[in-house]
Amino acid sequence: MRDLLCAVCAGPSTSTFPFTPRFNYHPAEGKTSLLWELKHHSDSCRRVCYSKDGKYLLTGSADMSVVITENGQFCCRLREAHNSPLTALVHIENAVFATGDEDGVIKVWDIRAQSETALKPMMVFKKQEDTISEFALDESKGCLMATANDGTLAAYDLRKIGGELQDISNSFEEDLLSLAVLKGGKKVVVGSQEGSLHLFSRELLQVADDRIKGHPGPVETIAKVDEDTVVTGCDDGLVRAISVHPNKILSVLYRVSEDQENVSSIQRVAVSGDKALGGVISENQIAFFNLAYVRDRDKTKHKISKEKESDPFFDNLMECKYFK
Repeated sequence: MRDLLCAVCAGPSTSTFPFTPRFNYHPAEGKTSLLWELKHHSDSCRRVCYSKDGKYLLTGSADMSVVITENGQFCCRLREAHNSPLTALVHIENAVFATGDEDGVIKVWDIRAQSETALKPMMVFKKQEDTISEFALDESKGCLMATANDGTLAAYDLRKIGGELQDISNSFEEDLLSLAVLKGGKKVVVGSQEGSLHLFSRELLQVADDRIKGHPGPVETIAKVDEDTVVTGCDDGLVRAISVHPNKILSVLYRVSEDQENVSSIQRVAVSGDKALGGVISENQIAFFNLAYVRDRDKTKHKISKEKESDPFFDNLMECKYFK
C-alpha cells in the first residue's frame, strides 16, 4: 500500500520540508532523512504549515481536525474544527492560525488561554461558496487572502473585532487554486484552473488587471520566492519560475523525468527561508531543487529559458523514492 503525498511546507530558516511523513533535506550533502512520522489523523493530511518561528508544525486533515506538534511531539488537537474536510491552513501569528474547508467556511483560531475541549474560533467567515483552495497573508494590511473553487479571491480584515470581509473579486468562470501576495502587499497573483496567472491590484480586487499566460493546464500551487518572483506547479509536470512586473516565465526548474512519464501533476511546491524548494510530484516521489539561480539572477540581463532547452537546475535535482 502506498501513502499519497498531499502536502508540503518549508521551514522558515532551514531546508526542512514536512511531507506526510516528514523529511529533512540537506542541499549541501544531497541527503534526505526521515526525522519522524506523525500518525495523529484518521484520514488524509491535506495541509501542513510551520509557525513563523519554526517551533510548531500544524497539520489539517480530511478528518476535520487540526493537530499541533513540536519537534514531532504532540501538543494539542482540535477534533472537530470544521463540519467538512479541511482544505487550507495558515499560521498568522503567535498562537493564531486560520483554517478553510470544502464548504467555503473559514475559521480563525487563537489557542491561548483556552482548553482543548472548549476551544472556539475567534472569527468565522462564510462569504465564498465552494472549497477554500489556498490562503496567503497580506501583512501590510492585516488581511487574510483566500481563493476558492467558486472563482473568487477574497480579503478578510483580521484587525477588526470578529473579522470583516474587506473585499472580494467578481467570480471567474473557473476555479481559483493558488495565490501569493507580492510587491510589498500591492499585488496578488492567483493561479487558475484554465492555466492563467491572474494579477490583482490589492486596492481593487473586483477584477484582475493583468494576467500571465504559458501554463497549459491548472496552476495547482504557487510559492513565493521574493517580492517579484514566484514558482508555480502545473499539471503538465513542470515547475516554473515566474517574474511578476515584468511578467515572464524565467525558467523551467523541474520537469517530470522519463521514469515518471505516467505521472504529470505537480501537486504542491514550497520555498524555504534559505531558498531551497520542495515539490510533491506524485503519489510516492519527492523532488528537491536549489534556487540560487533564481535568487541571485540579474533581472535586467536574464534571458527567458525555453522549456525545450537543457536546464542547469537538473544538476541539482534529487528524487526521494521513499514510499514503495
